[in-house]
Amino acid sequence: VPTDLVLLVDNSQSMSRRMDFVRRATERLIAGLRGNDRATVAPFNAHVGTITGPTTDRTTIREAIAAMRAGGGTALLDSLIEGAQLLNGAQGRRAIVLITDGWDENSTARTEDALASLQQSE
Repeated sequence: VPTDLVLLVDNSQSMSRRMDFVRRATERLIAGLRGNDRATVAPFNAHVGTITGPTTDRTTIREAIAAMRAGGGTALLDSLIEGAQLLNGAQGRRAIVLITDGWDENSTARTEDALASLQQSE
């Protein structure tokens, strides 16, 4: 069964010293995907940035990962809600991989809102 994977990657200023590690870890994760698995790269800070995917093209995914730059604040809970929406209509297995330092200073959503959105998207 193919997997649709949303990579929510924190690109806020607090992650600036960790971005090389994040890129390497994300690359290793992508290397483990099977041929018909699709990935969506969704970098976020105060807002979700340019979204790549869903795609099976590993070159596109790698380029999106390489293009990530740290800056701005963090809206972690808001980004989880948007990540769940990116899985709407996905067939097969679905997963969100969240890479963050956990610092959230800009979300307007509550934890309960994010959990409800994630549960609704299964």
